[in-house]
Amino acid sequence: WIVLAVLIVWLCTGIYIVPSDEVAVVSVFGKAQRTPDGTLQIQESGLYYQWPWPLGEVQRVRLFEPRTLTVGSDQDEDSGDFLQRFSASNDSRFISGDKNILNVELTVHYRLSRTDLDSWLFDAQYPEARLRAVVEATMSDVILRSGVDFVHTLGHASIRQTIQTSLQQRSAELKLGVEIDDVSISGVKPPIRVKAEFIDVMNARADRATYINRANAYAEQQLASAQAM
Repeated sequence: WIVLAVLIVWLCTGIYIVPSDEVAVVSVFGKAQRTPDGTLQIQESGLYYQWPWPLGEVQRVRLFEPRTLTVGSDQDEDSGDFLQRFSASNDSRFISGDKNILNVELTVHYRLSRTDLDSWLFDAQYPEARLRAVVEATMSDVILRSGVDFVHTLGHASIRQTIQTSLQQRSAELKLGVEIDDVSISGVKPPIRVKAEFIDVMNARADRATYINRANAYAEQQLASAQAM
């Protein structure tokens, strides 16, 4: 009787509920259940039964949950030493097309793709790390084709749109299992070691533009005066 009771209890553990905000994928003997055409079988909300563990396994996924991935950091932890311990802030450093280094922080807003959920769950052991690598590669490519002034101040909207479009294309080509909703640039800063020099250069360029505008205005004023005589 004890064995029979244990067996009944074990079989009852195969009962599971999928909440309304989740979907479930069932694996039996290590293989995900699929439809006759070979696509991943997704269980909607409801009450189900499958083989108890370890014969069967249920993976619940919040398919429509908004997710974010941030690449880079707004903190530059530079101690001044030549040899430094690697920190999370180092992955924010990108080189522009004119060979300048900038710290860029970018946030990707995404959701899991229903059509490519198979790829997210089973194609990679660490899918978020795979997505991060694609985001970093895309950022490096876009920033490398832009000048420092465009990246730092002038071209935020254009760069954001270019990165978003490129990520949407690459995520579909590589079957990352995600849908990119939006991309936002949280900050663009020079490395702390050259921040003062960087600001001096930016101020000098602003002063040059101011002097040129004043000179042009003065020239137009003098030309107008000469023509009036």
